[in-house]
Amino acid sequence: MSLTSQLDRYLAVRRSLGYDLSTSERILRRFTRFADRERATHIDTAYRRTPLRAVAEQL
Repeated sequence: MSLTSQLDRYLAVRRSLGYDLSTSERILRRFTRFADRERATHIDTAYRRTPLRAVAEQL
């Protein structure tokens, strides 16, 4: 299961609890698109250390 599909599930649960996640969703979608392109199956410290500029350039 891709990180993007896991994000969809996470957002659905949080929204069902009444959270407004519009800003968080934009940020998380950018990151999961990047991680999916990198074929990540989970998030670890290697992705946390990825420079944000490199992530933004790939969008």
